[in-house]
Amino acid sequence: MAERAWNRNTPSPERMPAAWNVFNNTLGQVTFPLLSSYKPVGLRGDDGVNYRIPLPGGKVSGGALTANVRNPGLAIEYSTDGVRWRPYAGSPVKVGAYALTRTRAVDGRTSRVSPVGVPAWQGGASYEAGALVTHRGELYRATRPGSGRSPDTAPKSWTLIQ
Repeated sequence: MAERAWNRNTPSPERMPAAWNVFNNTLGQVTFPLLSSYKPVGLRGDDGVNYRIPLPGGKVSGGALTANVRNPGLAIEYSTDGVRWRPYAGSPVKVGAYALTRTRAVDGRTSRVSPVGVPAWQGGASYEAGALVTHRGELYRATRPGSGRSPDTAPKSWTLIQ
């Protein structure tokens, strides 16, 4: 991106969408896999360069999930429980009222989990074990049935999903 910002041969506004498409494809299909194979200088381990894996975008409509990611070459996975993950093949899949999505890089690393349509926690509501809710920007799973206290103050009733 820095090279593009300093490049005197910046495309005209008419050619910018095509240039952006080339940039995104190169980033997702060439640069990210290369970064995964580089050994960091002065650090232990063979994990390559630790780069941020972009989150996928998603939408649930009529019980079907559609999702995308801005960089080709990165795979999208989805789950309805946060435990079993399935590859998203590019066409809508039946999931119910909500889903979780994440992006997987070529080396197996994944992005953060991105909730799609997951309801916010409601005080006084009754939740079954396994129910997913968002609360204060975090994603939680009910570990046992009941209502009770909010997820961030009741660790025995809720598990934070990373």
